[in-house]
Amino acid sequence: MGLAIAKQLVDKLNGTIEMNSKKGIGTTCVVKLPFKISRETEIRRPAEKEYISVAGLRALVVEDNELNMDIMMLRLNGLDATRKIRLLKRSDAQKIPVIAMSANAFADDIINSRISDMNLHLSKPLDEEKIVSAIKECIVSRKIEIPSV
Repeated sequence: MGLAIAKQLVDKLNGTIEMNSKKGIGTTCVVKLPFKISRETEIRRPAEKEYISVAGLRALVVEDNELNMDIMMLRLNGLDATRKIRLLKRSDAQKIPVIAMSANAFADDIINSRISDMNLHLSKPLDEEKIVSAIKECIVSRKIEIPSV
């Protein structure tokens, strides 16, 4: 299962996987991913204590049952819903933040969220600080404007 997920991720990033096995010795796996080299020498990040308000922000929370918030819904799970959103012919379809909220916290689960083009993956249990921090991260990384109240 891990190799299948790696293959999906490599394909999404336009890379390649090469496998070479020798009986009694083992298998060598080479993953090649193309990246552009940046001309910038520093990564620009907001200051740790920079104030970012979420006042006026609207959020759609989709739930499969009243007691838990999860990406694994019956008819259309969060992974498939995100793929459908990203394929919409709307100007905001690529920039609208989508945050996975799930009890599934294994590396494969997080990779599947990223393959589905979700912005972040939050593991349960959730608390207000974790959710607000994730929303702020999306605001900064996507340069989302919050309407004034």
